[in-house]
Amino acid sequence: MGGYYNGQAVGVPYLNGAKHNMIRGRDCFFPPFYKVGDYWTRWAGKPNNSVSLLMLKWDTAEIYNWHYECARDGWEPRSLTYRFADELHDGRTIVPIENYVHNPAPIDGGEPFIRGSEGIQFEYSTGSLLVTNTDSGHEGWVTTEVTLPPGDYELRVNVVSINSTYGTPQGPIISIAAGDTTLNTAPYAGNNLIHHCSFTLPRRRKIQLRLHANVPTGAPSAASRFNHIMCMNTEAWAQLDMLGLVWFDANTVSDPIYQEE
Repeated sequence: MGGYYNGQAVGVPYLNGAKHNMIRGRDCFFPPFYKVGDYWTRWAGKPNNSVSLLMLKWDTAEIYNWHYECARDGWEPRSLTYRFADELHDGRTIVPIENYVHNPAPIDGGEPFIRGSEGIQFEYSTGSLLVTNTDSGHEGWVTTEVTLPPGDYELRVNVVSINSTYGTPQGPIISIAAGDTTLNTAPYAGNNLIHHCSFTLPRRRKIQLRLHANVPTGAPSAASRFNHIMCMNTEAWAQLDMLGLVWFDANTVSDPIYQEE
C-alpha cells in the first residue's frame, strides 16, 4: 500500500518512528487506508454481461497528511501520520480498473459459459460455478470469451474446491486459448486459492478463458468449483495489488489486505 513516511514510500505507516501494522496493533486500533465503502463499482453496460469497473471515491489530495492519535490512561499519546501517493487511484481523474470478464461472480442469468465437450456439465450456486466432467480420463472445461487489445494480461480465478475423491486433477485447472492455440495454463495448487495465468497478445484477439475439470486417468468423473473470475492487464493488477484488494465485480469488493513490507 502506497503510504509515505518522511517522503519515502512504505508498505505500512510508521508509528513512533517504526513500521506499524494498522490491522494488528495491540494497544489501539488504527483504521485501514481504505474500506470497502470507499470504492465505486459499476458495470460498463448490462449487469453480469459487460466489463466491471472499480474506482476510488476519494480524491487523494483531500487526505494528504492524515493524522491519527490514540492513548491509554497514564501513557503518552501516540500518533500515526501518513499520506497517500499521487499515483494511487482517484476515481474522478484516472481511468478505472477494468475486469474484462463479463460474468465474474459468476451467476445464472449472466453471460453464459460454453461447454468444452459433450461430457461437461455446469451449474451456478451462490456466486460460484460448479464444473463437472463425466468423460473418464479426459480434459474438460467451460469457457467464457473476451476480446482484448494487444498487451500483457493475467487471468486470476479462485478455485473454491475440487472433488478429490479420485485424485488430484491432472493437467491445468485454468488456461487461456486463442483459437486452437493454448497460450498458457496453471496447475491446481489447492482449495480457496487464487490461481494465476499470464499471457501476452501481440494484436487484438478474441480469447477463451477456460475453467477445467480434468478427470484423472481411470477415474469416472471430476468436478471443480470456481468464483471471482478476473482478467485484467498487468498494470490494472498492479494497481489492485497496491490497494490491498484481491477481487471485485460491479456489486462487491474484497476486504482490503495490508501487509508489512
